Amino acid sequence: MNILSTQNLHNIITVPLEKLHPVATCQPDLYGCFTDNMAKLFIAIAMYVAIVETSDEKIGKTYEICTDEDIRTADGYLKSPNHPKRYPKNIECRTEITVSKGYKIRIVFQKFDVHTPTSACFDDFIELSDRYGLQSPLRLCGMKHKNEIWTSVSNSAGILFKTNHHYSHSGFFLKFTAVLSNIENDYYDGCYGTLNSSQGQIISRNYPENYYNHETCYVAIHAPDKKHIRFRFLDFSLEDSGYGCPADYIQFVDLVTGNYTVRMCGNHHNGRVWQTNSNKAAVIFSSDFRTSSSGFKLNFTTVNPGDTGYFDGCNGFLQNETGLIMSPNFPDHYSPNELCSIAIRVGEGRMVRLHFETFQLHHSNEACHGDFLQITDENTEKTTGKLCGDQPEGQIWISDSNDVYLIFKTDYIFEDTGFKISYRGIHPNESEYYDGCNGVLKTNEGVVTSRRFPDPYFNNEKCETVIYVPENQRIIFKFVSFELQDTPDCASDYMKLTDLQTGKTTNKLCARRQQGLFWLSDSNSVKVDFQSDYESVNRGYNVSFMATNNTEFYDGCFGDITEENGKLTSRNDHGLYFDNEHCEINLTVPEGKLVLVNFSYFQLEDSIGCKSDFLQITDMGGTKSSKIFCGRIPESRIWVSETNQIKVVFHTNSNQNYKGFELNFKNISAGEIDYFDGCNGVIRSRTGNIVSAHYPRYYISNDICNISIVVPEGMKILFNYTYQIEESNSLCAADYLQLTDKVSGKTTGPMCGYERSWRIWFSETNRVILVFKTDHRNEERGFNISFKEISPNETDFYDGCNGHIYGTHGVIYSPNYPCTYPPNQNCAVVITVPEDMIIQFHFTEFYLQDSGYMCPGDYLQLVDLCLENTRSRKLCGSDFTGRTLYSKCNSVQLVFKTDYYLSDDGFKLEYLASPISNQEASDGCNAIFNSSDGLISSRGYPWQYPNNQFCNTTVIVFRGQVVRFTIEDIYLQVTDMCTADSVRLVDPLSGKSSDAMCGDKHIGRIWQSDHHIAHVYFRSDYAHAYRGYNITFEAVMAADDQYFDTCNGHSYNNSGNITSPGFSTHYNSEEHCQLIITVDKEKRIMITIDEFHMEHCTECGCDYLQFEDKISRRKSQKFCGSQLKDTIWVSDSYHVSVVFVTDSFNNYRGYRLHWEDIDGETGHYDGCNGVIHTDNNGSGIKSLNFPKTYRNNEHCVVRIEGPKHSIFNLTFGSIMLGDSGAECLKDFILFTDLISGKVSKPYCGRRHNGSTWFSDSNKILIVFRTDEKTQERGFSLAYKVELGYLDYFDGCDGYITADEVTITSPNWPDQYIGHDRCKVNIMSSEQSKVLLNFTSFDLVGNSSSIVCLDYLQIVDLGSSRTSPRFCNPIPSGRLWLSDTNNVTIEFRSQGSPTSFGYRLEYRSVNESYVLPLNMTIPDEVILDPSVGDCPCNMFLQQICMCCLAEKHPYGAMEIMNRYYNAMTRTIY
Repeated sequence: MNILSTQNLHNIITVPLEKLHPVATCQPDLYGCFTDNMAKLFIAIAMYVAIVETSDEKIGKTYEICTDEDIRTADGYLKSPNHPKRYPKNIECRTEITVSKGYKIRIVFQKFDVHTPTSACFDDFIELSDRYGLQSPLRLCGMKHKNEIWTSVSNSAGILFKTNHHYSHSGFFLKFTAVLSNIENDYYDGCYGTLNSSQGQIISRNYPENYYNHETCYVAIHAPDKKHIRFRFLDFSLEDSGYGCPADYIQFVDLVTGNYTVRMCGNHHNGRVWQTNSNKAAVIFSSDFRTSSSGFKLNFTTVNPGDTGYFDGCNGFLQNETGLIMSPNFPDHYSPNELCSIAIRVGEGRMVRLHFETFQLHHSNEACHGDFLQITDENTEKTTGKLCGDQPEGQIWISDSNDVYLIFKTDYIFEDTGFKISYRGIHPNESEYYDGCNGVLKTNEGVVTSRRFPDPYFNNEKCETVIYVPENQRIIFKFVSFELQDTPDCASDYMKLTDLQTGKTTNKLCARRQQGLFWLSDSNSVKVDFQSDYESVNRGYNVSFMATNNTEFYDGCFGDITEENGKLTSRNDHGLYFDNEHCEINLTVPEGKLVLVNFSYFQLEDSIGCKSDFLQITDMGGTKSSKIFCGRIPESRIWVSETNQIKVVFHTNSNQNYKGFELNFKNISAGEIDYFDGCNGVIRSRTGNIVSAHYPRYYISNDICNISIVVPEGMKILFNYTYQIEESNSLCAADYLQLTDKVSGKTTGPMCGYERSWRIWFSETNRVILVFKTDHRNEERGFNISFKEISPNETDFYDGCNGHIYGTHGVIYSPNYPCTYPPNQNCAVVITVPEDMIIQFHFTEFYLQDSGYMCPGDYLQLVDLCLENTRSRKLCGSDFTGRTLYSKCNSVQLVFKTDYYLSDDGFKLEYLASPISNQEASDGCNAIFNSSDGLISSRGYPWQYPNNQFCNTTVIVFRGQVVRFTIEDIYLQVTDMCTADSVRLVDPLSGKSSDAMCGDKHIGRIWQSDHHIAHVYFRSDYAHAYRGYNITFEAVMAADDQYFDTCNGHSYNNSGNITSPGFSTHYNSEEHCQLIITVDKEKRIMITIDEFHMEHCTECGCDYLQFEDKISRRKSQKFCGSQLKDTIWVSDSYHVSVVFVTDSFNNYRGYRLHWEDIDGETGHYDGCNGVIHTDNNGSGIKSLNFPKTYRNNEHCVVRIEGPKHSIFNLTFGSIMLGDSGAECLKDFILFTDLISGKVSKPYCGRRHNGSTWFSDSNKILIVFRTDEKTQERGFSLAYKVELGYLDYFDGCDGYITADEVTITSPNWPDQYIGHDRCKVNIMSSEQSKVLLNFTSFDLVGNSSSIVCLDYLQIVDLGSSRTSPRFCNPIPSGRLWLSDTNNVTIEFRSQGSPTSFGYRLEYRSVNESYVLPLNMTIPDEVILDPSVGDCPCNMFLQQICMCCLAEKHPYGAMEIMNRYYNAMTRTIY
C-alpha cells in the first residue's frame, strides 16, 4: 500500500486554492462555507482517498488458475476465475507452483467460499498435492478454510480446481510463499498447524464455549530428538456417540511408529494420559454437523525414553519390572463405556508374567461382545483373546517378548467389580510353570490334563500350554483319556495341538474316539489349546507326551510314513467312517521320486465345495495345488505329485457317514509320469483327443481335472473344441473348462454354456494345462477336444473348413462350393484384421437349408471374439444374399454346421477390414451409428417385421455425452415377460439395461445410457409379427439428466404432479419406475398422495409405492392398498426418489400425487413424521389413527422446536403399545434432547399413563417404532413449553445479564449466512451502561449509495437512542457506549454475497464512564442527505460540512477529523 506522508499532505494543502477550484464566500454549493485552509484540507483528503483507492497493497503478482500457465516464482497470489465474483460452472483447471530446490511452498487461504452440499467435497473443490506424490492430496470445499495453511513436502505443488453444473460461489484467493525445507516452520491457527516445542497446551476452537460443527483439525507436534511426548487431558467434553465415536472425536497418532489411540468422545477422559514412543505426534480432532459440546483442553510435555511410565487408572505405559494393574474404581464397579489401554514393557530379552488375582467382568455372551479384557504380546501377537465373566483366581499368562498391551472395554449396560492383575518381568529360563490351564513346560516327558481332571472341567475355560523338548527332537502325544462335549465341527468345547514352527495341527478335537490315538509333531515345540463354552461339561482329557527321535508312526488317523508303497484307509465303525474325524498323514518317498496315488474305492458325503466331509491331498514341495475329493469318484482315479512328499488330510463332520476310501500309493521316477486316468494326467503326444468323463453322457459332479499336454520343444499346439457345460453366470463360477499356456500364461479364460460348434485356440509354447472343474449340481454332456502340434510359423491356415486367417480382405466359401455342401460338417474359421479395424461381411450368395426358428439344421454363425458371451443369431435359408453385416471388433469366428440331410448350394462370403469411423451402415437389422441423433426402426416398419430376427444396432456419440432414446412407436407380439418378441436398450459399459419391451404400452418412454455407447437389441421368434418399433435417439451431455416419461426420469422443478403409468385405466404389470426429484439445497420436499388404488398384499410384497431421501437414506414405508388418500411425506433434504414397482398379476388404477419444495424450517406434521415449531403454549401429538389401532412396521420421527431459552414438559395422556418387557424391543416411543443429548427410556405397554419427561433445551426429537406383529391403540402425548430465565447466546439471538460477554455474527469467524435476522438483548446491572468494543467488523455494505445491504444497528431501549446502520468496515478498537443499562443489538443480512461478520466485546461499566473522543464511533457521520436545518448537497457520503462547522460543539476541525476517519473506513 502506498502511504500518503504528512509532508505530501502539507504540499497538497499549500497548493494555491484557485488552481484547484474557484471558491469565494459561503455558498450552498459543492464546498459551502469552507475557509481556504479548510478547503485545502478537504481536497487533500479527497485526493488521498483517490490515491488509496488506486493503490496496490499486495506484494507479488496475482495469477488466475484457469488463465495463467504453471508458476515459477518465489511468492505471489492465486485466485479462482472471476474472483471475487462467482466462478464459472463445469470447469476443471490445473496449475503447478515450482520454487527453487531446497525450498518448499506454504499456501495460506485469504478468502475461501467453494460450493458444497456435503463435507465429502464431491461437487466443487480445490485439491492441493505435492507434485512428486510425497504427501496425500488435500481436498477442500465449503466456507471454513479461510486462514488455513498448507505446506508442500517438495519444491513443487499441484493445484486442481473443479466445479460442476449446479451452483457457484466466490471461490478462493490464496497467497503462496517459498520457505526453507530444512526449517520446521512453526505455525498454528487454532485448528491446523505444526508446533516445534517441548511443552504446550492445545484447546478446541471456541473453548470453553461449544466447538464448531463440521470441523476437522490436525496439529503436528515435533519435540527435540531423543524425546517422547506425553499428553494429559485437563478438560474433556465431546458429543458421546457410543462405541467407536462415529460423530465427534479426538485421536492421537505417533507419527514415527504409526501407533495411535482409539477415538475418544463423551466426558469421561479427564485426567487421561497418553505417551508416544517417538518425538513426533499428531492430534486429530473431528466434529460432525450435529451436536457440539465445550470441547477439550490438554497439555503436552516431553519426557525421556527411559521414563518409568505412568498409569492414570485407565490408560498407561508401565516400564517397571513389577507392578499391579486394576480396573477403574476397583474393587467397586467399573464405569460404563470405558475404553482403556495399558502398555507394559520390561527389560530387553525378558518376558512378562501376569498373575490374575481377581477377575470378574460382566458376561455378555461367549464371544464377550460386551465387557472384556484382552492381553496381547505386541511383538508376536500372542493373545488371550477376549476375556469376560469369572476367570479362575491364580491363572497365569506369560508373553513371548518384553512388550505387552492390555485393552479393557465396557459397554453401557451392566458393570461388575473388575480385575486385579499383578505382573513381573522374568527371564526365559524362569518361564516354566503350569496352573492346570495355562503354562510353559520344558521337559522330556509329562502329562497335560484339563483342570480338575477326572472331575468335570470349568465352563468358559480358555487354556493354553506350550511344551518344549530339546532341539532336534519331536514330541509324540498319546490321548490316554478324552471326553469332551461332542458337537458338530467341535463348535463348543474342543482341544487342539499345533506345532509352533511348522503350523501342523490336529484341528479341533472333541469326539471320544480320540482316546488311544497318537500325534507326532514336526519340531520340538507344541501348543496345546483347550476351550469350553458356557453349557455342558464332561470329564475332560489326559494326554501324555514324550520327546522322541523317531520319524515314522501311524495310528490309523495320524502319522508320518516313509515307506515306498502302501495303503491308507479311513477308520470305520460297522462299515462307515466316524463323525467329526480329522486325520493327517505325511507320506515321504526317497529323494528324486514322485508319489502316485490310486483309489481302490471312494465314497464320502457330497456337498457344495466339499465343505462337509472331504479328502485332501497336498504336494508339500511343489507348485501343484491341493486336490480335494468328496462324493463318489471313479475307481482307478490317479493323482501324481511333483515332489517326494505329500500330506493326506481326511475330515468329516457330524452329518451323514459313508463307506469311506481306500487308496494305494507308490513311488515312481520322473520319467514314468505319462499317464491319463480320464481326469488327470500328463499326455506327451503330437496329436490326440480328450473328452470329459462319460462323454457324451453327463460328467461327474464335484470334480477337478488337471491334464498337462506336452509336444516337442519349439512347437505350438492347435486345439479344436466343443463343449456343453453348466452356465451359472458370466464368470462361469460353477462348472468350467479352461486352457492355459503353462509358459506364457495365455489362456482361454473359464468357458461354460453351450458351444456346439468347433472353436479354435492356439498356444504360444509347447506346454498347455487343461483344467475342468465341476460343482455339486446340474451336470451336462461335457467337452470334446482334439489337439495337434503345429510349427511356430503356422499361424495363417485354412483347409476349406477350419482355419485362422490374418489379412485385410478375402473370400470364404462353404465346403464344395458352388456345389452342394456335404452333410455333417462342423467348421470353424477365425478371421483377424489389424487392431482399430472392424470386419465388413458381404454375402454374395447365401443358400442354406431353411430349418425354421433358431435354425436347428444347417446354419452359419458369426461370433465376435472380443466380446464375452456374445453370439450372433444363426443364419439359414436364403434371405441373406446381398446383405452386409459388420463386426464389433477385429476378430470374428465363422462357424458353419450342417446336419445329416437336405444340403443346399452353400454360401460365398467376402470380407473386408474397415476403419471404425466408416462403420455407420445399416441393413435394416444391424447397424452402427456415429451421429448425434437419428432414427432406428424395425425392418419393414411400419409393416410387419420378419420372424426369426436378432438385430443389434449400436449408437456411438462423443465421450462426455450419453445417448437418450425415446420410444416413438412400438407394437410387438405380447407375451409374459416379453419372452417372444422384444426390444431392449443396453449400456455395454455400465451394464445398465431397460426392461424387455413388447406390446404397445411403452410408447413415450425415455431411456438414457450412462456412457457414450448404447445398443438396441431386437429379437423376434418364429410365430406372430406386428408393426414393429420406431425409436429416436439424441446425444445429450452427461450432466443433462432432466427428463420424465411417466415411469422414469429426473426433475429439478420446485413442484409438480406424478401419476402412475396408465393412470385412470390401470397400470402395467412388471413395472419398475423411478423418478428422482431435486430442488434447491436449502429446501425440502413435501409429497402429498391425492389418489391411490393399488393391489394390497402382506407387507406390500406385490405392488407398492415408496419414497426415499437420497441424502439421509430415510425411506418411507411401502404404500399399497387404497386407504392412503391425503397421506403426506416430507423429506430430510433436497434430493428424493419415488419408486413404483408392480408384479405380473393384478393391476389397478394406480396413484396420483403432487410434490412441492418447502422451506427447510417450515413446520409440518403428517401424523407420523414432521417438524413442529411451537409458541409459548404448547400442544399435543398422537399416533396415526388414534384411538384406533396403529399400523405395523411404522418408523415415525417428529422434531419439535420451541422458543429460545425454553424447555419442554411431555406428558402421556394415554399410551397403549405392544408390551415387550422393560427393554421395549418391539413397539416403543422414545424422546431425545437434540442440544444436550439427553435420552429418555423407551416407553411401551400400558403402564405409563400420566408419565412426564422434561427436556434440557428447546429442541427435541420423538421417535415411534412398531414391528410387524402387535397392534394397539397407540398414544396421545401433550407437550408444554416452559420458559427459562438463564442467559443464553446461540450465535445469533441472545439474552444477556452478565457483566461481560463476546457477541459474534452467525458462523463467525467464517462468513455469515444470507437472509439471517438476529437480535441480542443486553440488560446490565442497575446504574451501569453498556460498552461495546468493535474488535472485528466486516459486512457487505455499499460505498456509493445511502443503502446498507447488510447492517448492524444498536438501540438503547432506556433512552431510545438509535445508532446508524453500520455496514462498512469499522477499525478495530472503536467503542460504542449506551445511555442506560438496556440495549438491543440487531443484525440483518439480505442474501448473497456475504462477508465475515463482526465480533463485539461487551462490558458493563459504571454510569459515570466517559468514552475517549478518539475511540468513538460518531453517530453524526451517517448517510443522511440533511442534518437538522442545514440543506446540504452530497459529496460521496459527506454531510453538509459548513452548517455542522457552525453548529457542532466540537468545532469544524473535529468534524473534519471525524469525516476523515469515516472516509478511510469506507475504503478499508
